[in-house]
Amino acid sequence: MIVAEHGWMSDDDFAPLNVRAVPGTIDTRIVGRLQTHDVFFVLDGPQCAEKYVWYYIQHGDLFGWVAEGDAAGYYISPYLPG
Repeated sequence: MIVAEHGWMSDDDFAPLNVRAVPGTIDTRIVGRLQTHDVFFVLDGPQCAEKYVWYYIQHGDLFGWVAEGDAAGYYISPYLPG
């Protein structure tokens, strides 16, 4: 992911991706969810927390932190319009 560029939620997993108020999964408030193929803007990151790499994103009126992925694959990827 690149700050000040677009990213998108990949279609490797069709489950919604939680967007959180702060990086991490323990005691963090979920502020929204991304769906497969949602395009967003990367505002900050990377930041490591709880075995994940996190990016602060904007998707419309939604602002928050999303995990990049895990050992099984990436949840989000750079958006390369084609």
